[in-house]
Amino acid sequence: MLTPNGVYVSVGSTDIGKWFAWLEAPLEGMVLSHFVSQRFVMILAELNLRDLATLGTLIESGKLTPVIDRKYKLSEAAEAMRYLEKAHARGKIVLTLE
Repeated sequence: MLTPNGVYVSVGSTDIGKWFAWLEAPLEGMVLSHFVSQRFVMILAELNLRDLATLGTLIESGKLTPVIDRKYKLSEAAEAMRYLEKAHARGKIVLTLE
């Protein structure tokens, strides 16, 4: 749900197994942008140490809260992958070390 002038930011794809699935949402967004007041944009992430440190600081300060759907022990990684593949996750799936 977006405000009338909101911006939808697409990062990656939730469709496992499709080679070009990551392009579907941005292309749909580009088409839809011509008919609605909201904007649809895509971000391609380039990981670097400085950005990861900034994210860590934001999380530690409470300004950014990651959404965690479920936590699994490392020994339950196969079960976690099955859950993820069924597209039920509504946040990140976390593997914890015993």
